[in-house]
Amino acid sequence: MAYACTITVNYVVCTQYRNADSQINYNASEGFCFEVPRQTVNSKLIIPPQRLKTRNIYFQQQWYDKYPWLHYDVNTKAVLCFNCAKTTSLDLLRSVKCSDPCFISTGFNKWKKATGDRGRFANHQETTCNKAAMSAMQNLQKPETVATLLSLQLSEEQHAAQKCIIYQCRLSSSSRYSSTRAQ
Repeated sequence: MAYACTITVNYVVCTQYRNADSQINYNASEGFCFEVPRQTVNSKLIIPPQRLKTRNIYFQQQWYDKYPWLHYDVNTKAVLCFNCAKTTSLDLLRSVKCSDPCFISTGFNKWKKATGDRGRFANHQETTCNKAAMSAMQNLQKPETVATLLSLQLSEEQHAAQKCIIYQCRLSSSSRYSSTRAQ
């Protein structure tokens, strides 16, 4: 029995399907529907190995600690750069040339080339695209923009002005009342 659950996150509809084998599949109607990187707990059981002629090479769990931007994508059965994929889906990297689609959309699963002197993870971490994506993610996570701060300040000033007007009205009405009583 298959069923679907639809979740809306930041104007992106993410539908989670669970099929008869209890496997979960995600289908984003548009964009990247995750708020934090999906990092599997037991990667050897979930992430497929890279099969070579003589051996299998597995994704290493400690890579999540060294590269916290890694995100496992169920559909591609590979890892993406969470920051690059998220900011690209939000169209925040228009002005940056991102030449490596394997960390944005197609996924990376060549575990033999993941680390080392010329490892793809370390190389990607130093790219202009990744640095711009990290900066854009930090800007998204800032709780208040300048416009928000100005709006809050204006609201506080209006509230203070309202209190002054109410106080002056009460003061003038009480002085009128006392002047009519004196006569």
